[in-house]
Amino acid sequence: MAKHYQVKVSDGLIVWKRRTEKIKAEEALDGIYVVRTNVSSSDLGTSETVEAYKSLSFVEQAFRSIKTTSLRIRPIYVYSETPCKRSCVSMYTGILYGMAFET
Repeated sequence: MAKHYQVKVSDGLIVWKRRTEKIKAEEALDGIYVVRTNVSSSDLGTSETVEAYKSLSFVEQAFRSIKTTSLRIRPIYVYSETPCKRSCVSMYTGILYGMAFET
């Protein structure tokens, strides 16, 4: 609310003023989201960038599912690089299998 109103409090009096320029700037972006990437537009177009961003939710859900409901495993604490890489590879393989069976 503070970014849309300028509020001044003095001697038991509260005065506020709408910051119409900031409100109009935000209204222009209503319903729009911005996806920023370091990949050049010649390598990855606008629609492909948005599609890649939206597919992240599938990956996040897959990891959550693998670690909770599907395997019902407890956290594994690793202190060296090799077991950590193996764990990531096995989770990645599981996600690929899930994607293959889903389509």
